[in-house]
Amino acid sequence: AGLNPEVNKWSMVFDFNDESKTGKNFKIMSLSEYSENSWFPVGSECERAVPLLEGEVAAAQAYKLVPENTTGGGTGGAGMSFSFNTSQEDAEKAVAQSEAATPPTPPPTAAEVVPPPPVASCTTIAVGTKVEARFGKGTTWYLAIVAKVHDDGEKFDLDYLDGSKETKVLKEFVQLPVKRTVGWNPNAAKAKAEARKKSGEAAPSALGSDPTAGLKLRAIIEEEDRQTAVKEAVASSPALELIYFDAKGVIEPSRMMLSLVGVKYTDTRLPLGDNFELPGFADKKAEGIFTMNLDKVPILKIGEDQSIGQSKAIDRYIANKFGFLGRNEMEAAQIDMWCEHCVDIKKSYADAKKGKEKGSEDLEVAKKEWLTNKLP
Repeated sequence: AGLNPEVNKWSMVFDFNDESKTGKNFKIMSLSEYSENSWFPVGSECERAVPLLEGEVAAAQAYKLVPENTTGGGTGGAGMSFSFNTSQEDAEKAVAQSEAATPPTPPPTAAEVVPPPPVASCTTIAVGTKVEARFGKGTTWYLAIVAKVHDDGEKFDLDYLDGSKETKVLKEFVQLPVKRTVGWNPNAAKAKAEARKKSGEAAPSALGSDPTAGLKLRAIIEEEDRQTAVKEAVASSPALELIYFDAKGVIEPSRMMLSLVGVKYTDTRLPLGDNFELPGFADKKAEGIFTMNLDKVPILKIGEDQSIGQSKAIDRYIANKFGFLGRNEMEAAQIDMWCEHCVDIKKSYADAKKGKEKGSEDLEVAKKEWLTNKLP
């Protein structure tokens, strides 16, 4: 921000969470509070965060660094500094008084104008170089990293620091970062805000070239968190056993989810005859294996002493545990919605075939009618 690291600037910081300047959040240490036992985060050899100067001496040094205004029209508040105990209202009054009292500075003559430093040629820019670019061929420069160089430096693929991307940006819209002096004029900012309010113009986005970048970044972070949680869940998963017939049926979604995330589980498949006979099922039932699920399957055994019945309950347990239930509550609700849609469609198809003999013309007509007029 153009600050001189040799002079402490904390006394000029305005704490917007403490407009009354009570010093509740931070303050400048006095010499009486400083001792040889003071703690330095990066070691005693670092530059001291608090200058060993009395307040007036430190302020005098700071005022020496205030840049002269070369834009005309007074200081505009850009070069003024205030003590730690100055309120925002008093600071604004001081700025207004300064502007009224300071005569306009005449514009520089042609001989006095200092040309800006030359911008490095794009031919020196390679992949990985940090650059500035005018996103969308606009007027504002944004920081980016070069991802790819095209046509011997005539065009560039750029990854902006806010998450946006552009491809094949012409070299006239790209340059190496230029050092700038940054200042804030509260009166000018207020005037611009009032002008925007009157014209209906939207306020500039704080998210850079893409106003949706914050949402995109949040989605990326949520997805990274989800993937990390899935890996931890897989690594720490107890022993799992799925018990169902030797068929796909209602438990196949659970089998697929476990396979997709790489969970090792025991896939116990009970015999199923060609005509849906259940050899050995009565014996298993007599052993009480299926009692907790009303003598039905599927069942998911978890560890040594826990079990879950009902296919949809098993599906939701596995989906929730291993990252198939979305990144947030809304996505989870949407996934539930589509699952229930599938249940309704399946039931509607079964109802259409009900009472129709297999292979009969009535069955074929009913299926065609359902597919043509009733399938959502």
